[in-house]
Amino acid sequence: AWDLARRGARVCVVERHDRAGGLLMYGIPNMKLDKSVVKRRVDLMAELGIEFRLGVDAADADVATGLAAEFDAVVVAAGACKARGVGAEGFDAGVATGDVVYAVDYLTEQTRALLEGRKPAISAEGKDVVVIGGGDTGNDCMGTAVRQGARTVRQLEYGPRAPKERAASNLWPEWPNVAKTDYGQEEAIALQGDDLRDWCADTQKVLLDGAGRVRGLQVRSFDWSAGKPEPVAGSEREVDAQLVLVACGFAGPEGGVFDAFGVPLATQGRPLPVMTAGDSHRAMRAAAGKDDAAVYVAGDARTGSSLVVNAMADALKCAAEVAGDLGL
Repeated sequence: AWDLARRGARVCVVERHDRAGGLLMYGIPNMKLDKSVVKRRVDLMAELGIEFRLGVDAADADVATGLAAEFDAVVVAAGACKARGVGAEGFDAGVATGDVVYAVDYLTEQTRALLEGRKPAISAEGKDVVVIGGGDTGNDCMGTAVRQGARTVRQLEYGPRAPKERAASNLWPEWPNVAKTDYGQEEAIALQGDDLRDWCADTQKVLLDGAGRVRGLQVRSFDWSAGKPEPVAGSEREVDAQLVLVACGFAGPEGGVFDAFGVPLATQGRPLPVMTAGDSHRAMRAAAGKDDAAVYVAGDARTGSSLVVNAMADALKCAAEVAGDLGL
């Protein structure tokens, strides 16, 4: 939006949430990215003449039809927000109680509550918390749970622990595949006086108490020494938890917005939108009218979940392609 506006386009940003900024606003905790920084950028964009339509969902077919008729081009930059669940017995029942929560939903509610000056509806206060997933989002969940007043915070990782030092095959400038302890994990260790991270851990069951609320997880260990996970006999154990946060990554973009614009998703490999060419950001459309806007896709919605810097770089390439097609 920023780059297209600088090139002379009239730009409108459509956002289904009540605030602009996407994952930078609601998916990354305030202690990691202060929301005043995001708001400052949005304000600068508004000063440049960019229009923001908040609380508008482009996955609504009527909204999509209206946008395709009103504009010359539509860029879908909605991220890859389809969260991965856990194939454990009782998982859906735990989600139904509100005690098993996807990480982005948890982090979103915490940030929204902070900005609105109220207590979050989903809180770790006084609870034993288990975070399933060992990536950046899982670390953010740990730090947030500690700051909300959790009693204990445990993290389960499916894979083996990374080595302390680089392997001979992992040379610079590759990203160092080594064990690390990030801020959220450090805060959890400081709270408990111990590191409660478990590697090679597989969640088998979500356990409910007599009142139907989550009381814990049944977990078993894997042996990865042969290069693939093999269950360890007799390793089953129960872990106390009244709040389970699922940070297992994302399967790809949500399909609703692509359905609304008639853009097919790939049926083989990752379910990403189908482009007109491999290096293009312009998407295929099933049944577009002759006067409908061309649809482009940028960032994680096109490539699958990655880093913010990668999404920004891809968005700039997309903006240049749109500008070229529109003669800007």
